[in-house]
Order: sequence, then C-alpha cells, then structure tokens
Amino acid sequence: MRMSSIRTPILSVVVAGAFAAIASCTTESTAPRTDSAADSLVTLQKVEVLRSKYEWIGEYHTNGLKQIYRALARNGDQIHGRSDACRIAARALKEFHRTARKGEVPFGLVDPAIAGEVCGDAGDTRPIRSSVLQSSLLRGFRTSELSAPAINYVNQVVAAVQNATSRTMLVGSLSSIRYASAATLSFAEAGAVSGVASVAITSADYWESNLSAWVQLPSTRPIQYYMGSVGGVPVPANTMSAAPAARYSAGPFSWWYNPYVRNYVKVVAADAGAAARVIYTTWHLGPIGWDAAAAAALWVSTGAVLALIY
Repeated sequence: MRMSSIRTPILSVVVAGAFAAIASCTTESTAPRTDSAADSLVTLQKVEVLRSKYEWIGEYHTNGLKQIYRALARNGDQIHGRSDACRIAARALKEFHRTARKGEVPFGLVDPAIAGEVCGDAGDTRPIRSSVLQSSLLRGFRTSELSAPAINYVNQVVAAVQNATSRTMLVGSLSSIRYASAATLSFAEAGAVSGVASVAITSADYWESNLSAWVQLPSTRPIQYYMGSVGGVPVPANTMSAAPAARYSAGPFSWWYNPYVRNYVKVVAADAGAAARVIYTTWHLGPIGWDAAAAAALWVSTGAVLALIY
C-alpha cells in the first residue's frame, strides 16, 4: 500500500490551480481577484485539515484488509467454501477493530452480518437517497440527513471510482471533489466527503497492489487473469511481482482496463458506498459514527472480494 504517495498526488491538482491564481494577482489586480486567491488558500488549508482529521479511515481500511488476509492465509486448512472464509474474516475484523479503535464494532450501526460472522450484501453502489434513513439498523439512534449538496459530493466520490480507468484519473477526480466540497460545505459535511474519498483511494491502492495474493488464497476458485503487460504482451497476475513496475504498460492491457479486474474496481466503489451510507446517517454522532463507517467499508470490501474468489 503506497500510503506515503497519497498525500502529494491528491493535492497536486488543487495546489497547482490555487497558486496559478495567486501568480495571476499582480499589483494591478482588482480586489475581487485578490480575494479569490485568498479564498483558494483558505480552501486548501481546509482540505489539508480535513485530510489530517479523517485520513485514519483509509489507513484503518488498508490495515484491516491486511489482518483479514493474514487470518485467511493462516487458516487455509479450515476453509472449504465462502461461508468458512466469511467466518474467519469476520472474526479477524472484530479483533482488528478492538485493537485499532480500542472498542467493539458498533454493531447497531453496521451490517448485522459482521456480528453473525456471515457474508452479507456484496455491496451497493447506488446513489444515496433519504430512504436510507428507514433502515431498521438505525432504530433507537437519532438520525440527521446530510444536506443535498453534501450527498451529491459523496455520490460523486462513488461515481469517480466506477468511472476511473487509471489511478491518475481517480486521484484527479477525488482532488476536485474534495476541493469543491471544502469550498462550499461546512467543516462537518466536508469531513464526510473527505472520509469517503479516503476509503476510495486507499482501497484502490490496496487492491492494485494485493489482488494477486488474494486470488491465490487456499481453496479459492481457479482464476487466470491478466493485470498488466510487458512489452505489449499480457502478463499473468501471479508473475507481476517479478517484473519491474516501470515496464508495465498503461494501455488497454493495464490493471484498470482488464475486464476481470474491473470487478475489483466495483469492490472499491462498494467500499466507498458502504462508508457513504453509514456516514450519511451517523456523521453527527461523532467517533462512534466514524467507527461504524470504517468497519462497514472494511466488511463490504472483504465480502465483495470473497464473493468473487470463492
């Protein structure tokens, strides 16, 4: 997982735009243009504060997947199908959450499949609507809708994943969404957008780096697929680690374009969608809401992938 590489690329687009605006403000500039440059800097600062506050969600997602993968690999002799894999994965998730967040998963706010140690819905990437509030999972909890503009930005994050054909494209889209939401929403609502975007980019990076390991877990269905090319010739996923990354083609044989791998892009969209749905109804609750959103995204990610390989 390239955690250290996330911060700079995400800010590159908005930073370039902001400083281009500053450079254009000469001594002859009018007051409105100066104000615009100042506003851009304020927004950039807000984006950075939000990233610092909510980037833990993406880190949680990556580290949780690592622990779940280790549990599945270690207990391979106990896996005879998806139900066994789901049980092992759910126990690993609960153990990870206790360690990472110093408490139990807030089961009343997430998919009951986690508590039941079974794989639930493989993921829902449909746009969020107010009907989400009717979920029985939220009975007993006060709910408060995000504003319509905030919901729109969150849905844009999920759509950006579904439409991406490269990491550069995804990062650029998320940069624009984060900046626009920070410029127009309250700090709390912009935080919801930033949290969902954090899940999206870290999930994409994780699966791009670790997909080949998951498809080789014990008892998985035999899968032959290609996630890159060297010299224009498709290269099987299980040999990619032996080839220098710089030699991979960015063309139609690349990871993001492969028809099989596109299923994993759907997993990433499902991750972001799961986080979005929980955030939508719990963002005002504070830490427990964010814990629920993080656990929900991690579980959807796991369940969706297990559905593909078992």
